[in-house]
Amino acid sequence: MAYDDINIRFNRDTMEIQELAHNRQVQSFLEYATQSGQKIADNVETQYGVLSSNEHVFPLTQNDQEYANCYVVSPYSAYIDYACEELRSLRSKVFILPMQGLIRGVAPILRLARVNKAIHINNWLLSTNLFPKWDGSDLTLITSKLIERFPDRFLYFRSLNHFSNKNLMACFVENGYRLIPARQVYIFDMPPSGWDRKVNTQRDMRLLETTNLLHVKNNEFKASDWDRVRELYDALYLQKYTRLNPQFTAEFLKWGQKEKLFTFEGYRDHQGVLQAIVGTFGYQGTLTAPFVGYNTKLPKSMGLYRLLMARVFRQACEIGIPLNLSAGAASFKRLRGGKPFIEYTAVYDRHLSVYRRSTMTILDTLLNLVGVPIMRKFNL
Repeated sequence: MAYDDINIRFNRDTMEIQELAHNRQVQSFLEYATQSGQKIADNVETQYGVLSSNEHVFPLTQNDQEYANCYVVSPYSAYIDYACEELRSLRSKVFILPMQGLIRGVAPILRLARVNKAIHINNWLLSTNLFPKWDGSDLTLITSKLIERFPDRFLYFRSLNHFSNKNLMACFVENGYRLIPARQVYIFDMPPSGWDRKVNTQRDMRLLETTNLLHVKNNEFKASDWDRVRELYDALYLQKYTRLNPQFTAEFLKWGQKEKLFTFEGYRDHQGVLQAIVGTFGYQGTLTAPFVGYNTKLPKSMGLYRLLMARVFRQACEIGIPLNLSAGAASFKRLRGGKPFIEYTAVYDRHLSVYRRSTMTILDTLLNLVGVPIMRKFNL
């Protein structure tokens, strides 16, 4: 493969989206991002682009500062703001206080290093970015091309783990990238290695047959449902957890389902009101569920979250591909046989100044020596 075979375009360039027809999902995503005039998420500010290399196509995002941005495009938000939110969920005040002090100490250093002056490659703006079936053989050329186009920016590849990307991660290291820990995710393999026989899993699957709620299939969502879909997502991800999560618009969710980028299922009560929804994203042999929401005011005994996860388990089994259930609800996922894996971000900074590289070295060291043990101990 030749250096000139790698192309990078941004929405300020003349982007011929139709040229990406060999990758329908990337084509659809970029068409919405660059041509619809609609936002994907209310708390995401970024510029969209595309990198094509041989048969692989990667959505790109470009940022400068934007420190009050969502973590899917802001490393500062991911490692400072989101880390502070995670600490609040811990019960040990003796542990929380020194960790908060450490994070506050690192925050101004990251700002001075301009960690948000960044290019994210393969960025779908989802909590878990799924990778194509890519061996990284063209990574050296891709990195050189990106450095030439963006000589003053960090290069980031989010959402790598040793279950799905073991060989690719080794390729990143060989090419001079750092692997910086981000969080702990839970993966269900396929064919199931016993998780389908777990007591809790089987109990959830039985709930699919006994619930009084009415199942809504992907093709049964109405045009009038999408504001409610967003409302249910917001109730869980933004109100119960943190507003740092992507604040997806109803228009984007509706469009993604219509374009078959996402598959949605849900449950209505007998008055026809949606009370729970889940949206999945399948890409290149892996399934994830970036959109989950339910009426958090209804009794826990209704098992709404259990119903939704049972739907996702069933979908993964029917398709026959592994399921990455991302982070959060760690106890729930462990009890159903989910295997924990540390998720990493591959970062390239060798073309940047000594100070900016040194700052990333500090972050790299702290997270590997302190962050990973904490994630494993507290199941973050």
